[in-house]
Amino acid sequence: MGKKEVLVFGAGALGLGFLGPELHNSYSLTFIDREFKGEFLAYLGKKDEYRINLTTPGIEVVAIRGVQGLNLDNNREREKTVKRIGQASLIFTAVGLSNLKGAAPILAEGIEKHLERKEQLYILCCENGQDVPAKFQGFLQENMVNLPSWVKISEPVMGRMCRYEEKVKPWSDFESVAREFSWGIVAEPFYGIPIRRGLVDESTPLSPAFQVKEDDEFEVLKERKILIHNGCHAFLAFLGHLKGYAYYCQLEEEKEILELAEKMVNEEMIEALLSKFGGVLDRNDLKN
Repeated sequence: MGKKEVLVFGAGALGLGFLGPELHNSYSLTFIDREFKGEFLAYLGKKDEYRINLTTPGIEVVAIRGVQGLNLDNNREREKTVKRIGQASLIFTAVGLSNLKGAAPILAEGIEKHLERKEQLYILCCENGQDVPAKFQGFLQENMVNLPSWVKISEPVMGRMCRYEEKVKPWSDFESVAREFSWGIVAEPFYGIPIRRGLVDESTPLSPAFQVKEDDEFEVLKERKILIHNGCHAFLAFLGHLKGYAYYCQLEEEKEILELAEKMVNEEMIEALLSKFGGVLDRNDLKN
């Protein structure tokens, strides 16, 4: 029996750095993007693999194999995408919140052309923000008469850093996505994709890539990620920008800024989470 089809809309840092490594062993994985990623998508179609850099102690270069690419600005590949939407059991969007509305028309077309299917289709939105699944459902409904009941829209929780390295220098410890390209992907190790139990039936077959969390526990993970992970990064980015820095690593000697960030996390963010979710977590959970 072949692997189930999974589509990832967005061949960017998050898709390539997190979703690819977690999913490629269990699923037939295809990245979908536009012409500006055309050469890379064509490369995936020929070579079926790319590389990422994991920031373990040191740098570990990991090959992601058995993946394909499709270019929505190529008419032939766009038709293939529409067909595969109808065949897929799982679709991720990783296009960024500002681009999410633009992903809806092609997905709506693929769904409407396969209304006869019975198997559930899970769409997981990986964009940062509040109420992203509800927003995306609204975008789909703007392009459809009716959204079938077999389409389930939700979100995972992805709380690690990844980035696009625009040009990998020859002397760098990093490697590019392939020898033919100068850019690379750098990601913190990320193991397991948390999803809410209310999304799936007990009979739904899921690979080890997923961690099914009770709904209240999932809400805690989501809020914690947005508040502490994204919030702290935003705080450091704003203050770093005012100092004239371009990278987080440049803040290493800015002890005052780092102390302010730590104080904000401990005295404001953790207290806010405990106030809202005190029945689900305790202070030690948030300090680990």
